[in-house]
Amino acid sequence: MNILIIASHPDDEVLGVGGTAFDLSDKGASIYYIIMTKAMVEVHGKERVEMLREEAREVHKYLPSSETFFYDFPSLNLDTVPKRDINHAIEEVVQKIKPSIVFVHSANDINQP
Repeated sequence: MNILIIASHPDDEVLGVGGTAFDLSDKGASIYYIIMTKAMVEVHGKERVEMLREEAREVHKYLPSSETFFYDFPSLNLDTVPKRDINHAIEEVVQKIKPSIVFVHSANDINQP
């Protein structure tokens, strides 16, 4: 069974369903993640942006993870990206891994993918 976890920002996948990912992995599931955004250079500076991405990669070494897909959509400005571009990015991963279950943010979450 393949599980896909879609998160707007790094750490959303850990805080949102991290425990569930471990539980499902213990039951034999393969866990995949999509991190939709990358911090904005204009806001955080280039060094901090790279550090945040590297920290996310390091964290994923400790998570049950078959693969993580990082996209570079603009954090804090995801609502400015055409939905077809976001849909296409997610569709590529869905076609590749064919998940049985997909986890996304709550409809009430302020950070929407």
